[in-house]
Amino acid sequence: MDDEAAAGPSSEMSRGSSAAAELRRDRNSVMKVACGTCRRRKQACNAEKPKCSFCKQRGFQCDYAAPPVTKKDRTMEEIRDYLARIEPKIHHIYENSGDISRLYQILDPFGYQSQTATASLQMPVPLQTQLQYVSAVHQMMRWGAVWEMLRAAEPKIEGLETLLEPNFTSILMESQGRDGKLSHDVLRPNIAGGATLSYADKEWLEQGSTIYFSTFHLMHPVLDQEYFMKRTLSSAVSGKVPQESAECALVFLTIALAHMASTGGASMEMDNQPPGLHYFNEARRRMGFFMEDSTIEAVQVFVLAGLYYECCSRHMEFRAMSVHASLACHRMIAGSSGQDRSQTQADLMRRLFWHCSITETGLNLELELPVTSLSTTECEMWPDMFSDSLVPDAGYGIYEEHFYSQISMRKLALDIHRTLSTASTRPASSPGLFTQTAKEKASHELHVAVDQMQSSLNEWQSQLMEGLQWNTNQSMTPTPFPGQYPTPYPAPYPTPGEERMEGVMSSIGSVYFPSNQSMAQQQIATGVLPTQPASPEAILQALLRTRLGYLRCLLYRPYIYRVVHSDKLSSQDLVGAEEYLRQCVCWPIIIPPMCHSKRLIHGLYFWSHNLMGILIILRLAITHPRLQAVCLSIGKKDKEEFKRPGAWNAQARQTIFLCVEWFKSLVDIDADARWCWSIIQGIYPELVLSPTNTRFLPEFYPTAMPSQEG
Repeated sequence: MDDEAAAGPSSEMSRGSSAAAELRRDRNSVMKVACGTCRRRKQACNAEKPKCSFCKQRGFQCDYAAPPVTKKDRTMEEIRDYLARIEPKIHHIYENSGDISRLYQILDPFGYQSQTATASLQMPVPLQTQLQYVSAVHQMMRWGAVWEMLRAAEPKIEGLETLLEPNFTSILMESQGRDGKLSHDVLRPNIAGGATLSYADKEWLEQGSTIYFSTFHLMHPVLDQEYFMKRTLSSAVSGKVPQESAECALVFLTIALAHMASTGGASMEMDNQPPGLHYFNEARRRMGFFMEDSTIEAVQVFVLAGLYYECCSRHMEFRAMSVHASLACHRMIAGSSGQDRSQTQADLMRRLFWHCSITETGLNLELELPVTSLSTTECEMWPDMFSDSLVPDAGYGIYEEHFYSQISMRKLALDIHRTLSTASTRPASSPGLFTQTAKEKASHELHVAVDQMQSSLNEWQSQLMEGLQWNTNQSMTPTPFPGQYPTPYPAPYPTPGEERMEGVMSSIGSVYFPSNQSMAQQQIATGVLPTQPASPEAILQALLRTRLGYLRCLLYRPYIYRVVHSDKLSSQDLVGAEEYLRQCVCWPIIIPPMCHSKRLIHGLYFWSHNLMGILIILRLAITHPRLQAVCLSIGKKDKEEFKRPGAWNAQARQTIFLCVEWFKSLVDIDADARWCWSIIQGIYPELVLSPTNTRFLPEFYPTAMPSQEG
């Protein structure tokens, strides 16, 4: 009772306060909806619209003011603003989660992350397959439709699951590095005066150097011929520089590459004793003495050593030497500020910079390897870099323009990569994460970006010098199947017996090949005629056209994704997929005689990966209904508009045949090509079993195309 009595007054007070609060809430709600007249008169208002009862009765004007903004309203508005700012960032994180995973892969060897962190950042397979644009072929192989085709391949593709590993490129390079190492044999005392150049025959060295400058130098102009002949070679032979110097190593490397050029045009067959290995090993012995130098000669040595490794299909060592060259080149440029250099030295610095930059870009786009700090000096390296002609007494010519074209194509490749990475990384058909409006906006951005970059490519092609131009309207006639038809080659490619550089091939033969009589006897005895290599000019022209085809395929590859994955397709999607299929066939480097000069083709790993990607898409075009429809559309246009019925079908079949031949010639000596071949065996088993029987080549549409719709 006492407790109740004690609690009584407080209970009554609390009830009174709650009643007062309720009254205030009611009054506030009335004041919120009351018209302006009733509010000013401080009287009740029934809040009828358009006029309340009081204003209607008295004939007053009845105005309702906007309700005042409360603290709750302001809080909700702030929350909406926060969500509007956060949503794009969430999409950005989703789109770039692959880049974040790759960053942790780079940090992983240094112990900067735990296994838990790595596991939490690994993207599930469905998300990995949703990116429309990818620069690397192994990323394209993770697309849903492509992945299902590869998984269903018979025979099963061994090690396919490693493609899903976040550090796949590291695994691939490590497996390639297990191949047998090159022999360490060095020069014997009776060859070139032993391991020194002091007693070597200068005339013999000049002959070998001439071969180098007539082949590799025209495609990789990182030396100056006049300076090398008069200064570098003379100093090395006369003993004016130590035998352990970069100058001596440079001489050995030019001789090694001359041997490679003289025997490497027609065949890639070699063991661990490739041509010129003894001279290369002499250069390797000396490289340790200047490995940390940043002189022009040191950078040149690293570049030429990388070229030799690449000729031997030692891609792991090639990448290592490329990194050495890039780092040394960056130190050289950074340390040259304020120094007086001759015009020749300035030219060589710029050429070395662009050679290293082009190599870095290829490794980055195809293998996702990080670039060095070399790119930070790019703005300083564009001025003219050929004060003297690459071919003495010939004047400025086509080889210099080819080098400039490689530089501009590198920039175009980076522009395409940046533009499409921004415009097309939103999934075309990703459930739940993106609204239909967002998907349509992303599609529009992709179409606009592709149109702009296509205009840039067309403009670039139209501005090529006359010697580099080709007739884009000329139909490409691929090399026919053996024994079926004559062998036409589109200009400017020579027939196998044609010599474009007078004196060069005869010089090579007189130094390194056996006499013409013994060679003829051997040919008659065996019944096998060696395949002539292509000239450097023909190889450069083939690479120019192939690079342009690669850029166009890179540009239109997102449309292949959209056709095989998206539920809603536009006419632009179908046209883009059709353009990709037209651009991916009959790349000039796979057509003889260029395909017989693989040692002179820079970036074999790069081209092998992209040729495998073409074979994958062409197989998908046979098995996927939507891509089959695109092929039928191509066949119809070829017949009705271009009056060339069956032209693309023949080119596509020929491309498959030539690509298979490409890998067959490399599979025994090239670990990278061997990995590509393991994929190709799964999707083209009939060609692997009977590679010379052309009836196993697939048909992409009937030869006699119907004229009616559908």
